[in-house]
Amino acid sequence: MRHLAGLLLAGTLAVGLASPAGAIETSEFGIEAQSPVTDAGGRPRFVAEVAAGRATSVAVRVWNKSDGAVTVALTVVPATVSPDGPASLEGDTEPVRWVSLAEEEIHLAPGEDRTLDVLVEGPRHLEDRPRTVAVVAQAADAGSSAGADSPAVLQRLALIAYLEPVAGGVPGLGLLPWVAGALALAVAGWAASARHRDSEAAPATALT
Repeated sequence: MRHLAGLLLAGTLAVGLASPAGAIETSEFGIEAQSPVTDAGGRPRFVAEVAAGRATSVAVRVWNKSDGAVTVALTVVPATVSPDGPASLEGDTEPVRWVSLAEEEIHLAPGEDRTLDVLVEGPRHLEDRPRTVAVVAQAADAGSSAGADSPAVLQRLALIAYLEPVAGGVPGLGLLPWVAGALALAVAGWAASARHRDSEAAPATALT
């Protein structure tokens, strides 16, 4: 059963974690992981595997549950999940740079749903620990229809993505580029020195 997130007023943001069905929604739209992974406690999670130096792809589904057209804007932001469960949209910004969305704004007709690819590109130097980010979905026209004296209703959902490191990536090169560069310079210096010695040893040619 989908979890219905509460509507929020003027600038307030709530983080929606996946419900037992792996979906969260407002009164107008919803979002869920396309293929949630069940953790040890039987809870569905939005998991993306990250390999050093390689790109992987996962997907989310966004739908319009209203009777009118909806434009949903999507972004990736930092997220922190505490050990006892609650999440907040703050924390390490590094993993945000690994994640990109195939589309950052989608237009949905009444009752329409769309699948959106989420690309994760692991850095060459990848620490062996999970990271978290959030895919935030927000009505692009939020507040545009509110009157001057009425607070704007802000409908936003945040789907927490767990970035789990896996083996099989391209490891960081470490000191290899420096060693290779030094070796190339040494070889070039030896070749130049050899050419100089050969030129000194060669007999002079008389010009007439």
